[in-house]
Amino acid sequence: MSRKEAIITIVTFLTLLIGMSVLFIILPLSNYSEWERRYLAEKPEVSIEKLKNGTLAEETETYLADHFPFRDMFVTVYSFYETATGHKEIGGVYLGKDNFLFTKLTDDEIDPKDRKASADALVHFGQFLSEEEIPYRVMIVPSSGLSLKDKLPAGAPYYDQDAYLDNLAEQLGGSFTDTRAVLREESDYYRTDHHWTMSGAYKAYEVWERSMGRTPVSKDRFRSVTVSDRFLGTLYAKAKPVRYQSDTVTALEPEGVAVTVTADGKTLAGLYDETKLNSRYDAYSYFLGGNYGELKITGTGPQGSRLLVIKDSYANCFLPLLVTEYEEIHVLDLRYFGRPVRDYVKANAISEVLVLYGADGFACERSIRKLER
Repeated sequence: MSRKEAIITIVTFLTLLIGMSVLFIILPLSNYSEWERRYLAEKPEVSIEKLKNGTLAEETETYLADHFPFRDMFVTVYSFYETATGHKEIGGVYLGKDNFLFTKLTDDEIDPKDRKASADALVHFGQFLSEEEIPYRVMIVPSSGLSLKDKLPAGAPYYDQDAYLDNLAEQLGGSFTDTRAVLREESDYYRTDHHWTMSGAYKAYEVWERSMGRTPVSKDRFRSVTVSDRFLGTLYAKAKPVRYQSDTVTALEPEGVAVTVTADGKTLAGLYDETKLNSRYDAYSYFLGGNYGELKITGTGPQGSRLLVIKDSYANCFLPLLVTEYEEIHVLDLRYFGRPVRDYVKANAISEVLVLYGADGFACERSIRKLER
């Protein structure tokens, strides 16, 4: 490299470095990323202790990455480059056929010890409920990566979810409610999000009701509402693919039913967050407005019927289907709930329990171990 070229390279580098630094200072900073559906890192507090243990460096790196000037644009450019060069995975997301996006999860990403601990927690919790004579069902919903596996990129590594669910079914026996046979259609899952659709949730609801010896409430008893027809979900947020197809989010809402909903001690407006109507990035949060540690829904079911649902966000669109069948529906998200669950069951006179998770999330979820307490 000649002296002139070296000077040009150095000047260009310094110009970019200084320019980005100036932009970082003068551009307004947002504390929330709508398309990622998360709060961005706050400016780290400086302390000697953080400097010594290394957390200051980590927090600073995260803060700078979250607030990098034109970050969204650079992510889009990176996605375009990855797609143009033939890559079928971006940011932990597989780019599948027919514009379907899938969570990348492989067997070596699931710790066998975690897998065993979660299964043991479900089994032991079931034993406790059996002693209390409380009916118990576990529904681990197959992901789109299993149900629509023909749309995964050819040769894409993916964990053996069938074997994983078979193992759970064997350990849990009659407590395991298997929905794999009914969740096989494209309409059961979003293209750009990791959740199931309302169609998929209703099919699973029917299977669960029949497993309990009941007749499901007919779809005719619910009002179908289009929440958004331009939804881009969590998988889109991670990959920002060049080619995509937005999703339509619908809800089945119980007609003529008055309910009260409290979340972590605060009263909500109802089962739905109307501010999410027609949302492009956060339409799934229309159901309950998001996730809470403890949720209580007062329904219109028989007196003394109290269901406990232990769940992740898969259950959010499922819960409104149940409000005419129970007097109370108690909902715990163990990621945010810290009290002993067994004490909660007794204190609230729970008469039935449902554990409902998406398979991908459950495979890596450690908070389920709280059921041991």
